[in-house]
Order: sequence, then structure tokens, then C-alpha cells
Amino acid sequence: MFRRMPMTGRNQLKRRIKAVILAPIRDFGRCKLASHMCAALWPVAGKPVLNRLLSSLAGQGIDQAVICFYGDNQRLKDAVKDIKGMQIEFLDEPLPVGSAGCIRDASYGDRNTLLLVMHAAIISPPKVSTLIEAHHESKSHMTVFFASDPQSSQPEDHALEIYVCDTQVTDYMPSQGYFDIKEGLIPEMVRVGQTVAAKVLPLHATAFRDRQSCLSALANYLHSGVDINEDLSLDLIRRSKDLWTAENTQLAADVAIHGPVVVMERAVIASGVVIFGPTIIEPDVTIGENSLIDNTVIWAKANIASNCRIHRSIIDHSATVRPNSVVNEHVVLRQNTAGFGTWTNLIGAATNRLQPHIAIPE
Repeated sequence: MFRRMPMTGRNQLKRRIKAVILAPIRDFGRCKLASHMCAALWPVAGKPVLNRLLSSLAGQGIDQAVICFYGDNQRLKDAVKDIKGMQIEFLDEPLPVGSAGCIRDASYGDRNTLLLVMHAAIISPPKVSTLIEAHHESKSHMTVFFASDPQSSQPEDHALEIYVCDTQVTDYMPSQGYFDIKEGLIPEMVRVGQTVAAKVLPLHATAFRDRQSCLSALANYLHSGVDINEDLSLDLIRRSKDLWTAENTQLAADVAIHGPVVVMERAVIASGVVIFGPTIIEPDVTIGENSLIDNTVIWAKANIASNCRIHRSIIDHSATVRPNSVVNEHVVLRQNTAGFGTWTNLIGAATNRLQPHIAIPE
């Protein structure tokens, strides 16, 4: 199927577009959660982030995608099996080939296709029409996209890991083996006199691959003011400017919430709990009395016991945090139930004033 590409000041062109999705390999050793599970599979408001990305692209008319990955084959396929209107191919590399190598292998020598290359873990991608128009205006073989930040004058610090390129970029790659976009392809194109365009867009979410970048991306997203019900196809009740809950969420009357906070279906939050955003509480989570949750993501069916303090952390699906525990900038995996540990001080005024008791070291 051919899609019409918007172009400023000239006639629209017909061009086939293929999405090339770069699934990050497991990050063994540096991030416990990324070692446990590919970041493309991490849930965002009830669905894997890869599912949300492809659903968004399919809704914008992209009907062909190649997912490039190394391992996690079946789990990735299961995560996207309900995407309608899109033909999805899986390119399982026996060895890592790099981001540019994925472009090479996904293009199959086709010279007439425009490639939309994206990191798999992007919460809310920009409009495809905006990306394609910016690429046509650049008159380059490749356009690299960055995110602007109202708080920063250095957009280069916020790479989106989004590229639009013609398949001619494969002319500047080796025919096989590992090859990276930033360290290999772009320098080679510049060396031979080809221009590589850079565009800055006012976007609210960037790609993530570990705990820190995931929390940062979710914070940007929740603070952006986007209508999350519409953007994520949810049916939550907006209780206030910064609080969204499901209809069947159970919150005790004295729960204190300082948003932005999302509380999903069947979550049960007991008396005396304080929640500081940006925080997402996934379905079927329970939080015990007098616990503090601060800038944290709690995945489905996790159980937080009473009198816990959790700060800038991710709690795994079905994991348990025992009573009186402090989890500070940490990942709690379900096979490693969190409990007593070494004393530490929590970072941030909100958590400091609540007197933590037991801590779990990073």
C-alpha cells in the first residue's frame, strides 16, 4: 500500500513507508530490570510499550513493520499479536548487528521505500506525517530527530532515537556485520559528502532502556498535559488535573495523592498512603497502610505492604515489598522479594520528612 506524504510548498508524493523497530537487547549487568526483560516489553498503563508504539503507527496508516531483535523472540511476538492493520515481520539476528545493520537487513535492497526507524520503547510517538514532512524538507538521505525541552537550551541532550531515511543509506554501510547509526553510518555519510539533517520537535516522551530513563520518560509524558485517555486508548476517570483512576479502583478516604498519578483497574490503596507523582500504578496492585510512593512505577499484581517507603523505583509484576521496607532508586524483581536491608537516606524533601526505617541498597 502506498501512502501520501505531506510536503510543504510542492505536490504530495506517493511513497511506501516501512517502520523499522529497534528492540534493545537485554542490558546484562547494568540494570537489573533490563537484564530480566527487554525494555520493549515493559508495561505502560496495562500494555507493553512496544504494543503501544505499533498500535499508534498502525492508527496513522503504517501497514508494514519489521521488528529487529536479539533474543526474547516469543515474548515479543506475544506482545504484538493483537495489532490490526499492520503486517509485522520479526528479524531475529543470531548476533547483534547494530542499529544501522538492522536498517540494512530490514530494507532487503528495496530502493523505493522510505524507512521510519524507531527505538521500540517509546511511550507516545510523534505524528508520522510530521516526521515525513520534516524529512522531505531536509532534502537529505537521513533525518535525525531530537526532542526539545522547555527547561533546557540543549536539545542535543534529548535524542529521540527516531530516524527517517531513504534506503540509499545502505550504500554507505558494509554488506554484513555490526554497524551503528551514530558511530558508523552518520560519520561515513558525512565523510563522503552526504548531508544528514537534524530536526528538533517539541515532544514529551523519549525512548527508554533502563530504570532511570524509563522513569524520566514517564515523568515527561505525565507532565506534558496530554490527554492520556485518548493518547493511550484508556477509559480512566480524571479525578483532578493530575489524577486518573479506573472506576473500580479502591482508595481509602484519607489517601493523599499529589499528581500526576495514574491508578489502574482493581488497585487497592489502604488508609494513610501518600503518593507523589509522576507515578503509575498498574492493575491489581495493593498498597498497605501508611506507605509512601514517590516517583515510582508499580507493575500489575505487585503487593506493597504497610509502612513502606518507595522512591524513584520500579516494582516488578507480582513482586512483594515486605512491611517497613524502604526501596530507594531500586528495582524489585518478583523473584527477589524486598525486605530488610541496610540503612540509607532517601533523596528528596518529600521522602526525607517521612522518616524512612529500613532500606534496600541498589
